[in-house]
Amino acid sequence: MKGELLFIGVIAIFIAILGLVAIYSSTYHQTERVNRQVFYRQIIWISLGLALFFVFANFNYRRLADFVYPLYIFALILLIAVWALGAVRLGAQRWLRFAWFNFQPSEFAKIVTVIFLSWYFSRRSSDDLSLSVRKKGPFWGVVTPLSFIAVFIILIMEQPDLGSAILLFFI
Repeated sequence: MKGELLFIGVIAIFIAILGLVAIYSSTYHQTERVNRQVFYRQIIWISLGLALFFVFANFNYRRLADFVYPLYIFALILLIAVWALGAVRLGAQRWLRFAWFNFQPSEFAKIVTVIFLSWYFSRRSSDDLSLSVRKKGPFWGVVTPLSFIAVFIILIMEQPDLGSAILLFFI
């Protein structure tokens, strides 16, 4: 496991270096000098991302099952907050602005959807799902989880963000 993490970390660092070279060359071409602020900010985000990667690589993801409902409610609150507090850009209101960064709650909703569906289907045995399908119709096994996810989809469609809503539907 440690060897795999190291390998993935090395690949991530290599891709990050390629990105830094691209930023360096594109900002130099535009202004005939390097825009150091953009370059250094990217280095900070890469460092933060790599640190989070190594922290969460050792995280037991099964512990997330204890937080399914709070995560779901938090994602709902964030999606609703977009209506009241969201920043409008190019005719769409999708972003929440915090002190020094912008955040798109639909991205968080995608992660919560994966966690929720994993939790939901892991609690049911294959026999349980097949029995519920036989008793209540062929689509009943997906109606319950889809009803939870439909709330996310409707809120994201109101932003409007059709791409994220369609992606969320197919998760």
